[in-house]
Amino acid sequence: VIPVENAKPCYLKYKPESEISVIPQGFDNSGIRTQDYKPHPRPTFAYAGRFYRNTRDPRPLFEHLASLDTDFEFVLYLIDIEPYFEEMIKEFQTKVKGDITIKPALQRDELIYELSGMDFVVNHSFSYSTATPSKLIDYALTGRPVYSFSPVEFDIAKFDRFLRGDYSGAWELPPVEEYEIKNIAKKFLAMSE
Repeated sequence: VIPVENAKPCYLKYKPESEISVIPQGFDNSGIRTQDYKPHPRPTFAYAGRFYRNTRDPRPLFEHLASLDTDFEFVLYLIDIEPYFEEMIKEFQTKVKGDITIKPALQRDELIYELSGMDFVVNHSFSYSTATPSKLIDYALTGRPVYSFSPVEFDIAKFDRFLRGDYSGAWELPPVEEYEIKNIAKKFLAMSE
């Protein structure tokens, strides 16, 4: 059993495709709280997670933010920030008209609550497609639109629309029910019948 369809090719050297099942990672979402969203006076958005050189380097986003004559607040909830990225963020904090704030990582339920109050959230996808970050389930639970970009594609026009409150083209997130732990447990139990 593997958690994502896209990962199947990685396992075909070990098992034939007929013996590989896909059951997503499960989460208990029963205690999740969200805020009553109200638009902010200035665009307020957030990113949560890690940055990685080559596979998840956010420099194009920061360079674009530095080019804007726009006030905004960009909140980063970062896990284990590398010195390379810490220095990069400090550099851009002095170049932007808005505010870039680094906050420590939060527990999952606290993070979802905080993100649910943002105008939108940012996803930086990997440059490969054999994994799906569990963060996307958390993003879906926030109820906020998602601007997603990859190391090879940063859609400036779409990002600027998000800053203006136009979330058309928001990234489509998976239905959270598919990842609810009770539903996942039923799938595993059905395999043993």
